[in-house]
Amino acid sequence: MKLLLFPAIVLILSSILLSCSPKNQPLKNAAALTKDKNAAYNSSGQDYKGTIIMSKNPSCPHLLVVSGLKDTLDPINLKDFTKNEIPTKVWVTFSNLKMKNRCNQGRPVLIQTLKNRSATEQ
Repeated sequence: MKLLLFPAIVLILSSILLSCSPKNQPLKNAAALTKDKNAAYNSSGQDYKGTIIMSKNPSCPHLLVVSGLKDTLDPINLKDFTKNEIPTKVWVTFSNLKMKNRCNQGRPVLIQTLKNRSATEQ
């Protein structure tokens, strides 16, 4: 009887431990997380059609409105891509940030690429 009890206990405990372990799930691509299927993007499929607007809030002076996305974005590194004048119509690639919002108007994003949009691409 003792010979059958020990393997049964080991089998039950091992099945419990294996069922509680986290499943291996593939990581999602950061670009796939930022892309909305309804957002307008250029022919290369990487850049979003965006508009940069001025904000009255000094903690986030500029906001990025991307066509097709419901929320407004707060680009935290916009100054890295502009020298003097900040363009209004742009193609932009960004990634989401997991940080506290600087202002209530937009969620923080990190700009990866920023290009001016020509008049024909309006």
